Amino acid sequence: MKNLTEVATNKVLNEMVDAAVREAVKLQVEANKERAKQNALEWAGEHYNYTVVHKLEQGVKAVCEVLWKIFGGCTADSIWAINKIVMENNSEILGYDCQDYIQLFICAFENRNSRYDYIKDVAQDEAHTL
Repeated sequence: MKNLTEVATNKVLNEMVDAAVREAVKLQVEANKERAKQNALEWAGEHYNYTVVHKLEQGVKAVCEVLWKIFGGCTADSIWAINKIVMENNSEILGYDCQDYIQLFICAFENRNSRYDYIKDVAQDEAHTL
């Protein structure tokens, strides 16, 4: 009975994580599209409004709060991992296809320290140019 309970628990957790990552990816894709649209309006000197972008990104943040509780780190690490998935997968059906989103998230999440190395390198380069 214990094994059956563990299997059921793992299956439910796996489905929850998959759904959370997929939803965060879909929201981020829409936020990026809306940001590009508003940027074009801003540069054209027309009326622009980033409210929808902000609301979509708040949705990403809320989903990443759940992922943070499961994977640890901090919310920003989960948001960074979602952004990395979106940037590296240029697909019209991202979030709706049959990719292994848990594996994509884990790979991006495990490589989150590269973000800190990048920031450190940029800071050092700027210090040398001063």
